[in-house]
Amino acid sequence: MKKVFIHAYVAGNLGDDLFLKVLCQRFPRIQFRLYAGEDYRERLSELKNLKIYCPTDERTHRWDTFLQKVFHKENGFWKLLIKTSDAVVHIGGSIFTQHSDQWIDFYKMDALLLHMSKKLFLIGANFGPYSDEAYYDHYHDLFKNYAGICFRDAYSYRLFSDLPNTAYAPDVIYNYKNPAILPAANKSVVISVIYLNDRTGDQGLSSYCESYYTFIKNCAEYFLKKNYQIHFLSFCAFQNDTGAYEEIRGRMAEEYRDSVDMITYDRDTDSCVQAIAESEYVIGTRFHSIILGWLYGKKVLPISYDTKTTHILADQNIPLSVQIQDLDSISYENILKELESSVPVDISYELEHADKQFSFFEETFIHS
Repeated sequence: MKKVFIHAYVAGNLGDDLFLKVLCQRFPRIQFRLYAGEDYRERLSELKNLKIYCPTDERTHRWDTFLQKVFHKENGFWKLLIKTSDAVVHIGGSIFTQHSDQWIDFYKMDALLLHMSKKLFLIGANFGPYSDEAYYDHYHDLFKNYAGICFRDAYSYRLFSDLPNTAYAPDVIYNYKNPAILPAANKSVVISVIYLNDRTGDQGLSSYCESYYTFIKNCAEYFLKKNYQIHFLSFCAFQNDTGAYEEIRGRMAEEYRDSVDMITYDRDTDSCVQAIAESEYVIGTRFHSIILGWLYGKKVLPISYDTKTTHILADQNIPLSVQIQDLDSISYENILKELESSVPVDISYELEHADKQFSFFEETFIHS
């Protein structure tokens, strides 16, 4: 059985964890390897073809100690897993974002991953935003040596379309299938939120805190007045989505505060996805709350706070969305009336072509 190491974001983000599920379920004859915390053994316990190695394991500790002592190698066991795998899949969304001028260390990590891998595949990512042409140039040279790269938006693909090992296909999550989750149309609204207070980087998202939290508060109260159930959804506890919920709930009229709740992703992906599947509307800030809303045929209001969302909206020609920087200047009532009169997005193209995310991996590794 071929062994494939998965390099991914493993900090309890629902979207990234669904990536792992889609990948492992699609290739049941591959023995996948993942280096992650102990909690991932529970999160992904149903994936029988996934072996999880934890930094706290006694075996990992022994190997790290030995490799550090004899070969002076830091993170030696992680490196050993990569080098002894037949291939590596780097799967994720916004994994090539220039967060500051000090980006070279992130680049060196990606270059090291390529150097250690027998074959390296990139699946599901977008590129950017970036402000330094040297950032792009470094990755353009690096990407030449990947076994295959599939981006999730046309913008990112166009940046590297001169490279023959690149392609574009719709987001990986369009491949997600869970027969236990059945879509319904209950009188409920799911609202996916993000915490902005500490997002003080290049995009300056923290400056939109007040307008964003107030807009979401107004949306929740609008639907509460119409007797809808309101479920806030936390995709990532590590990134403090719960903090955003508390900020919004604290701004709500006291009479409404006990009428909302929060569903937090901890170990069980199904409960979060089921909430979306059973809703009538999705107001989505988290990227994959939008994708899941479309996947389950819901009326979705995307709130774009990043170019990754803006580019997907353009690719799919989505008529209804709001930009986070515009929330001060728009009428939430008018936007929600548009949402109510809208129809679910046609994703037939995305469902047909999303499996092409795996084309390079299948053609040059699985069938080679």
